[in-house]
Amino acid sequence: MSLPLRYKICRWPQAVKCLSNNSRKLKIKVTELLSNKYIHGMMIEVKHAEIGTLFAAVIQGEGEIVSNKTKEGDVLPWMTTSEILKQLLKFGFDITYTERLTLDSQTLDLLITLRNLGYVKVTKLVVACRKEDGTRILKSTPVAIKSEYNQDKLVYGTSISYKLFTKRVISDSIYNLQDISNDTIKWDWIDAMYGIDDILADNSDIEDFEAWVGETRIDKNMPYTSPEYNSDLTPYDSTLGG
Repeated sequence: MSLPLRYKICRWPQAVKCLSNNSRKLKIKVTELLSNKYIHGMMIEVKHAEIGTLFAAVIQGEGEIVSNKTKEGDVLPWMTTSEILKQLLKFGFDITYTERLTLDSQTLDLLITLRNLGYVKVTKLVVACRKEDGTRILKSTPVAIKSEYNQDKLVYGTSISYKLFTKRVISDSIYNLQDISNDTIKWDWIDAMYGIDDILADNSDIEDFEAWVGETRIDKNMPYTSPEYNSDLTPYDSTLGG
């Protein structure tokens, strides 16, 4: 039997290049949920050519069909990266995920500008607003903050009243990133409290997708999805439907 395949990725869309050690009929699909009003996030699936979806997980999800807390007020978390990787391993995908943010140049340029203006962290705050009819709503809002003026808001997902939020935006201690969200700049990757300096350091030396057969590193330029790659290098077992 051939040596098993292993992979290292630094963002989930790279997972579609990974092949299963169990069967050639198993594939990973990554879908960005961006274009609908019901949910915004990313979905990772394991699909079998004949059976269909065998595993699915949503990450960084929010929207009108998503409940964030139980009726008792307990947080309902999404699966962690570690938990998802264990499920992928069940289907033969041996993947290591390096926790690094890989952002486009426009977003990085904007973060550099914000850092030069004194903002040191990016996160999301839950802003409590009211509609015209008086209904209270909670809106998850991406922001950049100056830590020295926001010691009470240095936890991801902290609530803030609309009045206080507006006051701090006017005083330039909080920058509402939603105001500059557009087709090219997105903030869906903000799922924690991040230091801007840390983000910029991560993106100064990005590790690309990596693959091994056993302990042998494979050339980055190899066509990972080619039939030759599948048949020659993947240790499929015919008893597993490969």
